[in-house]
Amino acid sequence: MIESARGVHGGYSLNRLPRDISLSQILVTTEGYTSVPVKNTFFPELWEGIKKELNNKLNSVTLQDMVDSILRHRKILNYQI
Repeated sequence: MIESARGVHGGYSLNRLPRDISLSQILVTTEGYTSVPVKNTFFPELWEGIKKELNNKLNSVTLQDMVDSILRHRKILNYQI
């Protein structure tokens, strides 16, 4: 997901386009795989549904979506007449 280069002009850069990196991939890379516990709960069917919806949402949101959202909000906050 990220590559690094040493030296004076070094630094970090994405090795894929932002539209190809999901929020799920970012969370798994930075935090490790986390999951909603389903076993040994009072309502396992409910939690299983929540887990699926959460995973679907995290997989559908990309880094590009987040950047676009930030830029839209900045534009709204900087509205001038």
